[in-house]
This record gives sequence, structure tokens and C-alpha cells, in this order.
Amino acid sequence: MPGWLGQSQTALEVSTWDIARSVLIFLGIPLAAGYLSRRLSERAKGRDWYEGRFLPKIGPLIEVPVLVALVYVSLWGRRLFANPPKGSIHA
Repeated sequence: MPGWLGQSQTALEVSTWDIARSVLIFLGIPLAAGYLSRRLSERAKGRDWYEGRFLPKIGPLIEVPVLVALVYVSLWGRRLFANPPKGSIHA
């Protein structure tokens, strides 16, 4: 709760590197994979093949890694708040 409402505050210390690493893993890798798959596929087979055959087949499979990432983040968050590292959460 915000301190300006007169409630007790809780702080979580997270380093800049932890945030950058998470962004690189969960955003950077999929972005790079998508970019490379498009460039390499269009160069090898053409845009019509990529948009007409490749995307319709790969599209439904994209949902699986997104769901896995959501489950992972959910479980990691539960574990973190159930057993916080010493000195990282202040009440």
C-alpha cells in the first residue's frame, strides 16, 4: 500500500541486471527468433510462401511458449514471496 495513504509499506529490492536479464530472456529471444525466421524464410522461399504457408502453421504453436512463460513467472513469483531472500524484502 502507498505510504501516502498512511498504510505500511513493503519494498522489494531488484537489481537492474535482474530486470535486464528478464527482459532479454522473455522479450529479446522471441523477438530475435521471429526476426530471423522471417528474414531467412523469405530469403529462402519467398514472401508468399512465408505468409501463406509458414505463418498459418506456426501461429498456433506460438501460444505454447507464451503460456509456459506465464506459468513460469507465476510459479517463480509465488516461490519468491513464500520464501523471500534475506534482506531483500522490508516490512
